[in-house]
Amino acid sequence: MSPENPYLEYMPTVAGGSLSALSSFLIMYIILRSNTRLGSIYHRIMFGMGVAGVMGSLATALGTLPMPSNMPREEEFGIEWTGKRFGNTQTCDAQGFFYVFGRIAMFLYNGMLCFYYACAIAFQMKERNVRKYVEPALHLIPIALGLGTAVLLEVKISERH
Repeated sequence: MSPENPYLEYMPTVAGGSLSALSSFLIMYIILRSNTRLGSIYHRIMFGMGVAGVMGSLATALGTLPMPSNMPREEEFGIEWTGKRFGNTQTCDAQGFFYVFGRIAMFLYNGMLCFYYACAIAFQMKERNVRKYVEPALHLIPIALGLGTAVLLEVKISERH
């Protein structure tokens, strides 16, 4: 990137994260304003994907702001982060947690949406059977794996501090 304008290096991340978060908020707003609201399995899956998307996207949009002004081991690894840094280790860890949880849960919710359609269309399951037997797993898997991964990474990071 251009050394004359260091903002060009992180603006795509900030702009992309902001637009993604705004889009996820819009999806959630449209669902909550619809006639069925959260009354359909599809809307509940999309709402969950929207919540996860907001978490990951806002963490992305913050860019380097939550990072500590003097990053631990930055010199040791030969990494130089450009951009303003106003945070501390805890804000940086929180950003990492929400990024990991949000991204993993969002992508898994996308997979759960595909699985829901497989149940409804390919397996021709009745809606009430999907709701009773399948839907709990459609939410549990993204939340559990997203949270589990984010927590494990935070534990590993905190062991290094």
